[in-house]
Amino acid sequence: MRNVLFVHSAGPQGSNQGSTGFVAHLRKELQEDFNVIAPDFPEPENPRFDEWKEQLKNSLDKLNGDIILIGHSLGGSVLVKYFSEEECRLPVRAIFSVAAPYWGKDDDWQKRDFQLSQDIDLTAKTWPVLYFYHAKMDPIVPFHHVNLYEASFPEATVRPLEGDSHLFEEGIPSLVKDIKAL
Repeated sequence: MRNVLFVHSAGPQGSNQGSTGFVAHLRKELQEDFNVIAPDFPEPENPRFDEWKEQLKNSLDKLNGDIILIGHSLGGSVLVKYFSEEECRLPVRAIFSVAAPYWGKDDDWQKRDFQLSQDIDLTAKTWPVLYFYHAKMDPIVPFHHVNLYEASFPEATVRPLEGDSHLFEEGIPSLVKDIKAL
């Protein structure tokens, strides 16, 4: 069984909040072949990158073999920033970023510690397979954020999604299909 590490969104993560519905759907759809691990990240209502980075590192250190990473909303931007700055000892098969904000471009999205470093040549690094999913009418993170990621990562696969979901409590069929196709 292969491991999928899920990094949740910011905000409350209690029952029926934040990423919990999305994670439940992924576990149901992937249960036969994948072990979906979704650790709690520190202070999701007041996140700080250094703390989330440490939790991500600790979670990765507990895994073996090749892994698949999924980040939802803030979790997606955390994964991209982490892998743009850090080396991982594990073979990462793919990174799936869902509804991720691109920090530093829009006035409403200025949390400095989550911004990609301007000093790093993103195209110089060797990246795992990278996917971005974003609903065209997302009410939380504007759709054009995925276009900013696409400009920074031209080799990535971008999957625009119909509708106005941000939480994806009913899942994303194309994401499940892409994971199973690896």
